[in-house]
Amino acid sequence: MTNAAQLEQFLEHLVIEQQEMATEAEVTLIVQKQEQGIVRVTNDCVAMYGVAYEELDESGTEYENFFDAVLPHATFPVEVVFCGRDVLENQDSIHVMTLHDSNWQAVFEEHLLHLLNRKEVTTGKYSRSSKQTLEDFMSEFSLLMAYNFIVTRDATDRFGMLDHFCTNGKIAHFGKIDNVETSFK
Repeated sequence: MTNAAQLEQFLEHLVIEQQEMATEAEVTLIVQKQEQGIVRVTNDCVAMYGVAYEELDESGTEYENFFDAVLPHATFPVEVVFCGRDVLENQDSIHVMTLHDSNWQAVFEEHLLHLLNRKEVTTGKYSRSSKQTLEDFMSEFSLLMAYNFIVTRDATDRFGMLDHFCTNGKIAHFGKIDNVETSFK
């Protein structure tokens, strides 16, 4: 929306149907326009335009937890986008990799360990070591640092994300989620 008139036109004929809260995974809120579903909220997830968004509360916020939550449901190949902007200063802080199986550790070691040699890495502890490890990398590039994030996209357009700002530090799934009904009824 670029101006108030466009927003007013969009809100015209907007129907918001609220239902009683339930303890089961039932629909609690539906937003429709001209009988077309826009937003559907259940006790378990939010779906917008039929694309579901789900936060995983109990999965933890480390790399291992992220991949443990995302990969079992993924269809390979899986594109991984890593950003370490809270540690690295310039624009090449975003790195894209492809996983062909669940061995994300090997891909990270091959594509990301060299980042510990960058001059921006402030601790110097890992960058001076002759044998850098994935544990060194994960310690230096913690996913809970403000501008560090990780996003995956699998072959069926199912996404996973962990970002301190966008997901409140929780792992989120969105896109095609097989076990969540995303049609609007």
